[in-house]
Amino acid sequence: MTCASLVRLIGYGVLLAATVSLLVGCAGTPKVITTNELCTDWRRQTISKNDKLTQGTAEQIEANNKTRQVWGCHKTENRAAS
Repeated sequence: MTCASLVRLIGYGVLLAATVSLLVGCAGTPKVITTNELCTDWRRQTISKNDKLTQGTAEQIEANNKTRQVWGCHKTENRAAS
């Protein structure tokens, strides 16, 4: 499994403990980050009325935005929820 595949799995709610143990092989020393850092870097995806999306792409955007909340991010802003 590639690092890109692992990152895609995160978007689908893979458990944190499993993800950390799997990602250790993808990068050198793991770095602990705050929820606010995560939520600032992992930006909420938005679309405009003019965007032409396939159903699959729209579902991926929605899944990404919903998963951010599971990890402690604010629903509509690029910051931690609390």
